Amino acid sequence: MFCDKLTTHEDKDWGDALIMKVTYCAFPKSRLPVLPKLVTVCPYIVQYTPNTRLTLSFIYRKLIEDTYGKQIVKQVETRVYFVDFLREPEMDEETGELIDANPSFYEASVSLAHLTDVAMKRQQMFNDTSKSVKLELVLFEDALKHMMRISRLLCMDRGSALLIGVGGSGKQSLTRLAAYIAGAFPFQIQITKTYNTVNLFEDLKSLYKVAGLKGQKVAFIFTDAEVKEESFLEYLNQLLMTGEVAGLFPKEEQDALVNDCRPAFKKHAPGEIDSYDNLWNFFTSRVRDNLHLCLCFSPVGDKFSKRARDFPGLINGCTIDWFLPWPQDALVAVSTKFIGDFEMACDESVKRKLQAHMGGVHVAVTKGTYCISPNPKTVCLSETDTLFYNQSVPGVL
Repeated sequence: MFCDKLTTHEDKDWGDALIMKVTYCAFPKSRLPVLPKLVTVCPYIVQYTPNTRLTLSFIYRKLIEDTYGKQIVKQVETRVYFVDFLREPEMDEETGELIDANPSFYEASVSLAHLTDVAMKRQQMFNDTSKSVKLELVLFEDALKHMMRISRLLCMDRGSALLIGVGGSGKQSLTRLAAYIAGAFPFQIQITKTYNTVNLFEDLKSLYKVAGLKGQKVAFIFTDAEVKEESFLEYLNQLLMTGEVAGLFPKEEQDALVNDCRPAFKKHAPGEIDSYDNLWNFFTSRVRDNLHLCLCFSPVGDKFSKRARDFPGLINGCTIDWFLPWPQDALVAVSTKFIGDFEMACDESVKRKLQAHMGGVHVAVTKGTYCISPNPKTVCLSETDTLFYNQSVPGVL
């Protein structure tokens, strides 16, 4: 959980080294001071270098291996992933009726490969049942981890997500897949030229009825491109903090909702008095439990930091998940999916080099964008050009 909050790969590497250090220092065999052992194994570690964090992780791994053996190192390094979508749908053996399409049991997975197989099967099921939206996701390790976090939040009462990453990083697609796996109803507003607060209120009313009256989980996907007015964020801020949006329901509509939720209230709390206040509190509590906001924002520019200050509920009421730049092996996996079965006038070795080259070009472009010219629309890609020509594949480029 701690490493999930870190916002750079360097900090995550530091977190891995810290886990190794704590593991090494927490057991009786490691009572001796750590620093002398570090100096003995690698004297230059006491001086800071750009690779200090990675070196620390390697050093602590070596120390644990020498002290406790390779088996303990394997246990420390092997991550255990807990998910709640491994079970098959529950069916009534006598009648054949579907009891629970999405049974939720939070349990450890066998391996990451097993999780990938399960997620890919669910994606295929989504594509088979969805008429309008089709998902063609390549679930490499990082993408699968993000999907597991979103799915875990959707299965939690009052769980909402703030997904932060540049455009095109897969935030919306992964959320749709996670919503399908969690059995949540995905919803996203349709922005038009005339879309305003009145339209937003109508959409929120329909979501309130699904979450509050039907008791169904809802995944409300909202991106920063859909913020036509800053007041939209104020309403979402109220929803996250209190579960109620000021002025959403007129008195007559609120009275109708209270009457409609009375059967569910009596079933949920048979001994309670079905007073007006109890019914309304039951309805709003049910909305907060089942209406999950999935905010997909970009950290680029000043808007994100300003909105974080102006609307603190977006930060305090959500679990933040940073979408960092995809590693090169993940990008190679994407290129392999799209051209792996494509017939080309070359042998397989050249095709594999091309797949690796495509991933390398993507990484080079990302690095090159850090060199910005005075014109914000012009990007200096000198690093990209150099890497592009250095990694050209003979016979292809």
